[in-house]
Amino acid sequence: SFCEGRYGSTWTTNLVMVDVQEVSDDPDPNAIDGAEGVQVRLYPNPASGSTTVSLEGVSGTVELTVVDMNGRSVRTERMECDGDCAHRMELSGLSAGVYFVRISSEGTDVVRKLVVR
Repeated sequence: SFCEGRYGSTWTTNLVMVDVQEVSDDPDPNAIDGAEGVQVRLYPNPASGSTTVSLEGVSGTVELTVVDMNGRSVRTERMECDGDCAHRMELSGLSAGVYFVRISSEGTDVVRKLVVR
């Protein structure tokens, strides 16, 4: 906390030092763990033109839904996975801004923020 006061012509300042520790040791800030053993990456992010959704530990049909800030679904795509897979999503037609990508399959439901330039 930072407090500053003025007493006559003398300024006083009180500072409190806080020790901040890193909470996550994950070297990849785009990696998100969904269900146990499932990892989801969205890159590049921010993106323009296209972005790639990479999944590890997922099998079966995966639905990718892009949702705008008003909660409207603006794009839905499906991909088939057998353990590990990647899917390139075209972003043409999307205005610059913040979106959410929902990655859903049996046993996995992850939401990732996507910034479109």
